[in-house]
Amino acid sequence: MGYYLIQMYIPSLLIVILSWVSFWINMDAAPARVALGITTVLTMTTQSSGSRASLPKVSYVKAIDIWMAVCLLFVFSALLEYAAVNFVSRQHKELLRFRRKRKKNKDDDARESQFSFTAYGVGPCLQAKDGVAQKGPNNPAQAAPKSPDEMRKNFSYS
Repeated sequence: MGYYLIQMYIPSLLIVILSWVSFWINMDAAPARVALGITTVLTMTTQSSGSRASLPKVSYVKAIDIWMAVCLLFVFSALLEYAAVNFVSRQHKELLRFRRKRKKNKDDDARESQFSFTAYGVGPCLQAKDGVAQKGPNNPAQAAPKSPDEMRKNFSYS
């Protein structure tokens, strides 16, 4: 029992634990995660085939076969998990990029659809959401803010 424990069970358990290290690697470090995942899958495959080669060929399933299959499943699942998370993350980034682009296009369309009466000497007709007129180039009432002294001169008491 000691031989199988030291040569097969403990190393395969350590390989599975090593494959779980990829969960703590940054998601954007794709080469590191993929290399770790593929290396552990290949190592588990080699370990499993080595265990089958050292045991006699029988028609039934052995405990070591089940153990190695479950270990390989865990290691492969860790690699698939990264692929799934990477795919979902890219889709999410594309969705956010699409929303930002759509919002920007809406804002541009809203600016283009505002009326302009510059031909009549009135200037652009711009109105903010709160009803306060925005600054326009030809509207003297919307010129740059005056100093407090200029405002006092123009203010009349009635």
